[in-house]
Amino acid sequence: MEKENVRRLIVFEDHFKTFRRTLDREALKKLYQVMTLIMRVEVVPTKFLQAIKGRKGLFEIRLEYLF
Repeated sequence: MEKENVRRLIVFEDHFKTFRRTLDREALKKLYQVMTLIMRVEVVPTKFLQAIKGRKGLFEIRLEYLF
C-alpha cells in the first residue's frame, strides 16, 4: 500500500525545470527520491530540508551526490 502525501511541493516559475535539465540521470534520481521523502514523511530531517531564513514557507532541498 502506497503512503499518502502529507505535503505538496510547489516550484517557482521555470527555475526547477531549468535546474532539472542540468542534472545527469543519477543526480535526478536522487533529487526525486528526496522530494518523495519530503512529501511523504511527517518530520523531515534538516539534512534534506532547510527553511530559508526570512522567507516564510520557503525551503531549500539539500542532497549530496558524489560523481
